[in-house]
Amino acid sequence: PLSNPPPAKPIILVGPPGAGKTLLTAKLAARHRLQGEMVDVITTDVVKAGGKEQLESYTKAMKATLHTAEGPEELKKQMANCDPETVTIVDTTGINPFLDSDFKELEKYIEAAQAEPVLVLSGGGDAEEAGQIAKRFNKLGVARFVYTRLDMTRKYGSLLMIADRGELSFSDVSISPMVAEGFYPLTPVALARLFLEGS
Repeated sequence: PLSNPPPAKPIILVGPPGAGKTLLTAKLAARHRLQGEMVDVITTDVVKAGGKEQLESYTKAMKATLHTAEGPEELKKQMANCDPETVTIVDTTGINPFLDSDFKELEKYIEAAQAEPVLVLSGGGDAEEAGQIAKRFNKLGVARFVYTRLDMTRKYGSLLMIADRGELSFSDVSISPMVAEGFYPLTPVALARLFLEGS
């Protein structure tokens, strides 16, 4: 799980557009604040309309600090200023998983942040394609993933394909658009229940 215990190093959330990275950033920040930890949030997503403003309203409400980084060098500077005792979460711009230029740019951000990249993918969709996307992100050093919008899908094939094809570990699931709720570790028991209750 991403939030318990607190991550040993900063987390950088990566994935395609619309996967739910910004909301997940807010959920993670809220979880750590509720656990009494200080949180720094950095966004590199300065292109998406309203993305920064949305995250700004979330972080302000939970008394977390929001920073903006308009490029890998700026991100490197921001990371250098972060307190090692503070949980740091980086929200990134969604990329096209099949476009090499997007991957190379994201790789620069990951290197600048010196953070663990965690893949964020939304539920549903084509299972085979989800597996291909996960496999691509694995090449960026991604080792675990968060599955979002679980409440809005009844097809779980992509959940297994992401883990299998991408060789990624299950981390957490998001089952609500609400910031302060619906974010749980995907334990073996929770995974078994998901499949058995849906059969």
